[in-house]
Amino acid sequence: MKSRYTGLTRQAQDVFRREQEARERAFATVMIKLVMYVYSTTEHKGKAATERFWNNIEESLDLMHTDPVFWDRVDALLIDKYKYDLPPFDLEYMEQAFYRPPEITEKEAEQAVAKMAKMKEFIEANGLPEREV
Repeated sequence: MKSRYTGLTRQAQDVFRREQEARERAFATVMIKLVMYVYSTTEHKGKAATERFWNNIEESLDLMHTDPVFWDRVDALLIDKYKYDLPPFDLEYMEQAFYRPPEITEKEAEQAVAKMAKMKEFIEANGLPEREV
């Protein structure tokens, strides 16, 4: 989360950000424990099943950061298919807040630039292929 309190010093913004992140982690921990408790007690599942359930949740947490249409699929299942009376996600906000595009390594960037340079050399030497209309 980025601090939007421009009137604060950089140090104060960092303190505010760390405190906000700590509150978010504490809330997430409460929710994690609650979900695991409810699953275990209502479904009468043991430790192994509860751990599998939690591993599936963690996979979904990873997906929400790497899959740009994750929230569409959540709404499609819960709202469209199961007909829960839930508000749909604000997809622009969810993507902005959670999606993290894959990062390329420095080596991958260098390889891409080298490949483009070779393509440019080829085109300059041979010209562009003629297009059929």
